[in-house]
Order: sequence, then C-alpha cells, then structure tokens
Amino acid sequence: MRSQLRLNFNLTSIYDHSVFQAFSVVVQKLIQPRLQYINELLEMLNGTCNAVYSYLFLSRSKIYLASAERHRVKSRTYDLCSDAIDVVIKTSDIYTPLAVAAHAARKNRGAADNGSNSGPRQRQSSVRTTGDLDDGNGAMVDPTSAEFKRSVIDLNTDECIYVRELPNSLAIVLMIERNKLQYRSMIDHNINIFFKAVQEIFNFH
Repeated sequence: MRSQLRLNFNLTSIYDHSVFQAFSVVVQKLIQPRLQYINELLEMLNGTCNAVYSYLFLSRSKIYLASAERHRVKSRTYDLCSDAIDVVIKTSDIYTPLAVAAHAARKNRGAADNGSNSGPRQRQSSVRTTGDLDDGNGAMVDPTSAEFKRSVIDLNTDECIYVRELPNSLAIVLMIERNKLQYRSMIDHNINIFFKAVQEIFNFH
C-alpha cells in the first residue's frame, strides 16, 4: 500500500517579507519543544508592559522566534516590526558613539585573533550570553549598556514601536501605547527578566 506524502509549504514573494516569515516557521519547528514556553513568556511580558503585541527576533536575519498578541491586531504587523529593526540597525551605525564603536571593534579583532590561534575547543566558548557575558578579558558586559541598541518609532496612531537589542543577536519588539512609555524603565526591567527566562529555557550555559 503506497503511503501518502504530506507536503507543507509557504507561498513567498520577493516583493514583501513573506520569505522571512516562511523561514521563521521553519526555525520555530526546530525549537518546537521550547516554543510554547517562550510564547507564554511573551504573553506575560505583554501583560506587565501593557503592550499590544510583541516579537522575539533574530535581529540580523529578520526571522522571529516567537510572537504574542494581547488583542487581535491588523495584519502586516510583522512587516512593521522587521522594518523597525532595519531602521535601528542601519541608523545605529551612523549615530553609535565613537567609544562604543571602538570597543566593539577591539572586541571583534580580539575574537578574530583568538579564532586564528586556537582550535575547536576555544571556539566553543566564543558565544556569550547575559549572566555569562564578558569582553574576552574577564570583564562582565552589561546587557543594558549602549552596546545594545534601542529605539522608539512613532506610528501615525497613538501607538509606537519599541525595539530593543538583546545579547546573542536577539531583539525584542513591542507595540505599545505612547503614553505607556513614561514607564520605560519598568519596561526595560521586565525585558531583562524576560531574557533571563528565555536564556534558562534554551539552557545556553
């Protein structure tokens, strides 16, 4: 008896963000055992920050690992969020303070030197996360420092998009009412707690 093949596919286009959304689905399948917990954490973050929706992105690839909505929102929210990350990354290269840029350049050169003079064993320890972050010289890196970019982008409604970069090339994107940003320090605190919880889920250590 011939077994039937089950084919799953996503229609994509070069004229929009659909190809990145399709790759996002693939990545989410790979982290499926952990995905439900990350989604629950995002829902908790939405509740504590009064956010309309939130995304956890791989910032450099526009792939999102998880998303959560408090209410049914309009379509194409993913397009808005990925464009917001693009704006933050591209403009930060222009406006990054010289001291921060010089520190990042030194760290990159040091990582390259270590990679060229070591075997696979040393390369295994090159990925760092919050709680285990250092600059290669044993000094701890603050995940809330200027090295991790953040931005607020106003929309033509009473809402805005808050983008904040996290370690490991992650980024959290929140859509939030503009008047709620007066509690931005509390929002940042909640994001820090969220990232630590995600870190424990993935068991990076």
